[in-house]
Amino acid sequence: MSRPTVRVLALLELLQARGSASGAELAQALEVDRRTLRRYIATLEELGIPIMASQGRFGGYQVRRAQPRPRPGDARGRQHQGQAGAGHA
Repeated sequence: MSRPTVRVLALLELLQARGSASGAELAQALEVDRRTLRRYIATLEELGIPIMASQGRFGGYQVRRAQPRPRPGDARGRQHQGQAGAGHA
């Protein structure tokens, strides 16, 4: 793999598949140094993918679980629709 975009996507796949992995493991799997790995992590974060890094003996990187988004039929959605439809009556 020589293209950074391919490696960034491969990093995302690795994190999703493994759940958590150390920087050394990820760098070795992607055949890059740890500094390059940190740039790839930053790229994922810039794209809005929440990455959590933890330090220490059992530390590593993992994709944080996204906060659930409101469903279209929730209370706030209905309230907003009522306000939008008020002018059309």
